Amino acid sequence: MSLKWLSLVLTTVYFQLCQPTSVMKTDVTPLQKDHLVVMAVEFSISVKVHRNSTGHLLRLEGVAPLMLDWLSVRYNFDYSVLDSNATSLEDSGPHLPGLISYAVKGECDVILAVMVHSQDRLKKLELVHPWFYAEIVILLPVPEVLNNVNAVIKPFQPWVSH
Repeated sequence: MSLKWLSLVLTTVYFQLCQPTSVMKTDVTPLQKDHLVVMAVEFSISVKVHRNSTGHLLRLEGVAPLMLDWLSVRYNFDYSVLDSNATSLEDSGPHLPGLISYAVKGECDVILAVMVHSQDRLKKLELVHPWFYAEIVILLPVPEVLNNVNAVIKPFQPWVSH
């Protein structure tokens, strides 16, 4: 029970204290790790944003946050999630900035989002390898057991004949 309480307190403190500042971006944190500021756009399976009744960001779930967690452990950095009420990627006017404008201004380092490549976005952002190439995609079922070694090995098994 105390472990669950400690986890809840640390998560709350983490999200409240890790707001982006210029010091956090140029220096290292007290734990001697590099720090990234992340923004997220909700998209099914990729990113799911959980908020409380007041709209405060509680946690991110999905494939993209899991990859970010793994990369943070592997490459020894930490990150904070910049919460904003921006609902679109592009600017919608002078008082409604889009998520891309946060990255262009340097207020965030990474945007977890599913977006279509366009000339304008390629001029402003460095986009990683896209998930979708066309409107037609091949969907593969997720195995029921996550540690299914046969799902990895079986397609590469050579035929052995005697």
